[in-house]
Amino acid sequence: MDDIKLILKNIDLPNLANNFAEANVNNVDICKSLSDVDLSRLGIATIGDRIRFREELRRSGRRGDVTLAKILRFCTGSEEEPPLGYQIQPTMEFVERQSFLPTGNTCINKMQLTIPVNEEPTEDALFNFFDFAFCNSYFGLQ
Repeated sequence: MDDIKLILKNIDLPNLANNFAEANVNNVDICKSLSDVDLSRLGIATIGDRIRFREELRRSGRRGDVTLAKILRFCTGSEEEPPLGYQIQPTMEFVERQSFLPTGNTCINKMQLTIPVNEEPTEDALFNFFDFAFCNSYFGLQ
């Protein structure tokens, strides 16, 4: 339900969250199957609001797999902080280069992100690079 509340907030319709809760529309998968008539009954009456709702719904599902644990694994090789902490603290470095793909060095617990030298990619393309990097398996880790 929190995802739906965030989507409604992002399209400036937060007051409709109760309508969704009362109708048991409590997750993104259910929302994806709603027709225009269903959305109208829930209070999203205008065509523009329904379009914005569906676009935000599509956008929200893209970042679902990226978690802090996966980002930590990307730069340290572990999804959790060791009980006694890190001997080498994780760091993030911003470097100028051509590629926008983040790099991780698990030996020294460092993640490098790009400062654009050329034209900056669209936000969607940039997040696709991040998703690709953070959500893949490294060195056979599961």
